[in-house]
Amino acid sequence: MALENLTFFGEVDKKNGKISSSYPAWYFDRLIENMEEEIGRHEREIKRGVISDEQKDKMHAKVVAMRKKYESIMESKPSKKGVDIDNLAKARKELGKVIAESMFTVSQERQRLVDPHEEVRRQKTPIISVKGDLFEICRAANCRISRDGKVSRDDAERAWKIAGRDLGEITNVSILKKQ
Repeated sequence: MALENLTFFGEVDKKNGKISSSYPAWYFDRLIENMEEEIGRHEREIKRGVISDEQKDKMHAKVVAMRKKYESIMESKPSKKGVDIDNLAKARKELGKVIAESMFTVSQERQRLVDPHEEVRRQKTPIISVKGDLFEICRAANCRISRDGKVSRDDAERAWKIAGRDLGEITNVSILKKQ
């Protein structure tokens, strides 16, 4: 297996040694950008003397804590090279095909042939079999994998999104939907 050591979550995503979130912290680009901007703004306020002397120490401590959290998020982002990137991209593409097979088509939705109960069953029940590299992506994305090696479509989609963000690709699952 090519993706045996795949990880998406870092220490910043864990509490008491266990992953405590559905998505890794580095997944949220906009929040990271906002954090960078807030750190910069506070540093400029301190430098320009806009903050009173009583608040300066508190603000400095806040900036130090924010910078430490920011750095731990950035360190938790996986870094891959060459073959690892190719293997992850190939496995993600395969996972995308499996997810697409479990989705109703666009024409079925337009014609209102979609049974809402069946759609929810497909989303929540472990129906997608994952073996090999697909298993490794789902394991790394902290998906609930049943004893018979299956995940729900929601979990498979989350794994597909995380892998896509890691690769810098589109993460909107609606692109998988067949016409």
